[in-house]
Amino acid sequence: MNGYQRTMAAIEGRQPDTPPIMLHNFMLAARETGVTMQEFRTTPKTVARAFIYSVEKYQYDGILVDIDTATLAGALGVPVDFPENEPARCIAGRLDSLE
Repeated sequence: MNGYQRTMAAIEGRQPDTPPIMLHNFMLAARETGVTMQEFRTTPKTVARAFIYSVEKYQYDGILVDIDTATLAGALGVPVDFPENEPARCIAGRLDSLE
């Protein structure tokens, strides 16, 4: 089985030949391609190149595309800090209370 077939078998509840491997590896992908997190976050070709490199080097079965986890929170209005060489981080919460 190739990576696509292995992943689809698992999704469909069939038994793949081996468990499909996908990682949440955006930080590693950026580091191994020698780019800053800032460049990774803002340059689509860099993101693609980094993930393709990871698949070719480690033979992953699929790619979990994530640019920066805190970016999702930022899209919902959470204040986010974007350091040049580190992943983004939430600097405050969005809700003042759960009520």
